[in-house]
Amino acid sequence: MTRFGTGGSASDCRWICAAAVLLLAAAFWVGGVRVPGALAFSVSPTHIELVSVGRAGRSQIVVQNTESVSLPIEVTVDKFKLDENGRRKNVKAGEDFLVFPAQALIPAGGTQVFRLQWVGEPMLAESQSYIVNISQIPVRMPKGHSGLQVAVSFGALVNVAPPKSQAQLDLVATDIVTDQSGRRFPMVTVQNPSRTHALFTRSTLRLAGEGWDLTVPPGQLQQKVGIGLVQPGSRRKFVLPFPIPDNARRIRASLAFDPSRR
Repeated sequence: MTRFGTGGSASDCRWICAAAVLLLAAAFWVGGVRVPGALAFSVSPTHIELVSVGRAGRSQIVVQNTESVSLPIEVTVDKFKLDENGRRKNVKAGEDFLVFPAQALIPAGGTQVFRLQWVGEPMLAESQSYIVNISQIPVRMPKGHSGLQVAVSFGALVNVAPPKSQAQLDLVATDIVTDQSGRRFPMVTVQNPSRTHALFTRSTLRLAGEGWDLTVPPGQLQQKVGIGLVQPGSRRKFVLPFPIPDNARRIRASLAFDPSRR
């Protein structure tokens, strides 16, 4: 049995699982004055699946400015790896993507389409994962005021798969974790032995133990843990927010994985 606190495995598992990666989200006031443009835009979609050849290597991201002033935006791309607890490590993205435009000034109430084109290796050896950062360029402070300048950034998850490839996902371990208040939750470890990224939440998961039985369909699984990215050749641990009855000292699990990514 494993124990975790509020900053341990349970929260780590949820990092990239969310459909949108919100890097900063709060209402900002500086010197009693709301900074124009802060948190005044939306991004769609926040999860994109691409293939490294053909038309499937292109997509677009739409940014809507809901503010009453113009909004300066820039787009950057980070490549990343996840460890088994879902912690992210950025690596150099290089020039794998062409983004047009890279910057834009979106008028009040307006919309800007940013086009995304894969220009990296067409015959990838294995899937690659990226965060496309949609960032607000810092604005000038109102005249007569000074203080912290605020810029907001949203991230869209982009996975790029090799052509004609299919993911595989195996359930390799099951455990019970206990939080600081003594509640017990199931933890599963999955492994992707393929060269294509897998999405854990495209699975139907069955949990059982000593009179307790729970089947979690893909839709409910995604609501609870997000996207569930498992990169090629990697393992991931997922703590599932379903309390285990006190009489269930051990649990069993089975996984029916759907390799489709759309």
